[in-house]
Amino acid sequence: MVAVAALAAALAGTAVADPTGSASAINKRKVKRIAKNQINKLAPSLSVAHAESANRAGTADTAKAAGIANAAADADKVDGQDASAFAAASEVHTPVRRVVNDAAPGDPFVNTVVDLAVAGPFTFNGACTKSNQLGQDEAAVRVEGPAGSAITAVRTVGGEVTEPGTTSAVAAGVIDSGNAVEGGHFVAVARNGQVVSGSASAEVGDAAGHCILSLTALGP
Repeated sequence: MVAVAALAAALAGTAVADPTGSASAINKRKVKRIAKNQINKLAPSLSVAHAESANRAGTADTAKAAGIANAAADADKVDGQDASAFAAASEVHTPVRRVVNDAAPGDPFVNTVVDLAVAGPFTFNGACTKSNQLGQDEAAVRVEGPAGSAITAVRTVGGEVTEPGTTSAVAAGVIDSGNAVEGGHFVAVARNGQVVSGSASAEVGDAAGHCILSLTALGP
């Protein structure tokens, strides 16, 4: 636009610079016509000031919009994974840390059993015995299911256990005369194909109570 203004000014100067006043002198009307012709001729090569900056701004806005669109498309994902890749909240069973006291401490033939959780066809309970026949305390987390279930567990005490065609197995257990805690990981499969997996721990000799039980189970 600066070039156009300069061109018009130059041609207008020609109109007023002719001192002869002859009939052939370029008047203002001719100047406008000549300027218009020159502008049309030069138009393809003319550019607006800061056009490059404007283009960059447009590109930035486009990139920002694209980034927002991508973020919106990924809003229901966690670390790029769809929500279906994670367990639903209703399938996570984590009862509070359970402190259990033996109702008949010192009686080796009586223990206290409490319910911990239910996951699909499987139930979890905890058992606590204060002072068994050997004077030791016992605590255990057990998984129970319908007949024909297959249950396997890897425990810090008792090693691996595999129980095909069973109804119950110990997921975690401990027997000790002092303070001790043991844990285990388990997988339980019912005959109808439902699967529950998780981990458990059992502790004895804690100041909080005779036995402390904890459980996390994932399943229907």
